[in-house]
Amino acid sequence: MSSSAVAQPAYGATRWPLHLGLLAAAMILWAFAYQGDIARAVQIWWISPTYSHCFLVVPISVWLIWRRRRYLAKAHPQFYASAMWIMIPVALLWLVGKAAAINEAEQLAVMLQFEALLLLLLGPGVVRTILFPCLFLLFLVPMGQYLVPPLQSLTTAFVSHGLTFLGILHYTEGNVIQLANGTFEVAEACAGLRFLIATIVLGTVFAYCAFRRPYKMALFMAASIVIPVIANGIRALGIVLIAHWSNNRLATGADHIVYGWGFSVLILLALFAIAGRYRDEVPAEQQPPVLRAKQTGSGLWLAIPAIFLACMPPALAQTQQSLMRHGEPVLARPARAAWKVGAATSPWQPDLPPADKSTRFSMRQAGGDPVDVLVDYYAGTGKDDTLVVAPQRLWDEQRYNLVSHADVYPNVSNQAVPFQEFLLSSAGETRLVWWSYWKDGRFTTSGTALKWMALRNLLRGDGGASLVALSVPVTGSRQDARKKLESASWVLSGLAGKDGS
Repeated sequence: MSSSAVAQPAYGATRWPLHLGLLAAAMILWAFAYQGDIARAVQIWWISPTYSHCFLVVPISVWLIWRRRRYLAKAHPQFYASAMWIMIPVALLWLVGKAAAINEAEQLAVMLQFEALLLLLLGPGVVRTILFPCLFLLFLVPMGQYLVPPLQSLTTAFVSHGLTFLGILHYTEGNVIQLANGTFEVAEACAGLRFLIATIVLGTVFAYCAFRRPYKMALFMAASIVIPVIANGIRALGIVLIAHWSNNRLATGADHIVYGWGFSVLILLALFAIAGRYRDEVPAEQQPPVLRAKQTGSGLWLAIPAIFLACMPPALAQTQQSLMRHGEPVLARPARAAWKVGAATSPWQPDLPPADKSTRFSMRQAGGDPVDVLVDYYAGTGKDDTLVVAPQRLWDEQRYNLVSHADVYPNVSNQAVPFQEFLLSSAGETRLVWWSYWKDGRFTTSGTALKWMALRNLLRGDGGASLVALSVPVTGSRQDARKKLESASWVLSGLAGKDGS
């Protein structure tokens, strides 16, 4: 007796529609739950040239996955409930980032939840096949802005030492370099962060495609970090020299941007050309192995609640925010006869998003310069991140240059409180600024301390933080301006030691 075998579809092929359908539904729920974080990230990609490369990350990742399609066809998707052990700490990371207003932590947690959902719904066999393209998606997180100040200082030092080596007389104060025929500032855009991040992203793809030996990958990635930093210093020095030797006829306007990018592109091409000579040979393509997965009947029933677990943190944060108490700073209006109150006199203001409540006025003694007082209040932990910024965000770089900075401790309500001093110069004025953060009755100039207070308040249910600033025009000596600010600091007495809760 003979029997005819009936062709059966491959096991993996029968499972793909179910897993991909659940993955699509999970991605929609994930995007809805974290829509605020996703929108902020896309906005940063759009408005900040430093992160415009993020628009290429998804297409590159899709292309890399497409290259692995033959291997994916042989893989068997599965529900992997153990991914929940990744989702729980990632959810905590998101909540901590939200409470402490650390945007990088929030958005990194969002992407890690995305990766955990892939592992949950496709299984380790499939994810292992496309591991690099999945991890490459982490470059969607706009990180690295905290590197701008040290990169600025490093570039300034490189230019200053280069001028000294060439015997060109100059004077360096802060990030400003003065030569006999011009003044140059190493601004935020000149720090080289854009070039550094772009090189790291492209270098990662290049290393994955060109090398197979780990030591070659490590050496190339180290070069992708070190060479852009050195090249940016050479670029900045070259622009200063061109402007100096041409008596400011060249490299002083938009053309210095063209020169800089042209030099950066040449460095990038040279780096890849040299590394390409040492690339590893790609082995002959072999038949992809069949990756079988052990299926469990309870996998589907565990996967569905796990999807909701991954998308739950924003709802918890919204509930906590609605229960939070907000305390606004009570600022005493000048009531002393020797002081007259009027409208703010200076165009200086922090380069920050609009505050929930802003108080600004000037106060002046008879015959003295007006002291401007500013208090910008941001309610709730969700907006504390607008306060913790690089120092350059505390003034408009198109109008002011930073001349110097220092720590000062004015006496407020018989106690010394920490402030930071900025001396800013513009075409219209030179202004001395004292600023500090205020939260929970405390003054601090530390962004880290502000974040820790916000994290502590996640449990206490208190929110709100302020930027407090006093400023005065420098019409005489800097010491005279400091005395004027010191004499006006009594106006902050209502804040010192007063808990905003």
